[in-house]
Amino acid sequence: MTTGDDDRKTKLRKAYGQATTALREAHKTEFNDLYSKHAADLGVEWSPRPDAEQKAEQEFDQLLADFPHLRERLTQAQ
Repeated sequence: MTTGDDDRKTKLRKAYGQATTALREAHKTEFNDLYSKHAADLGVEWSPRPDAEQKAEQEFDQLLADFPHLRERLTQAQ
């Protein structure tokens, strides 16, 4: 195998990885649903990590659960 072949294979692996990542991102919900289903079929529970907004929502809900009096400030702000 020549250096040119190695370089080509390296570039194709990189292109494949980029294409796979872009495809997963473009169809994130569908991919996550399929991943979860296939994991369950194998007897493993899987769910995607929460994104930044989902994390913030969980923290927000927890703050309101811990400090229910803060809910009043929300209604006043609206």
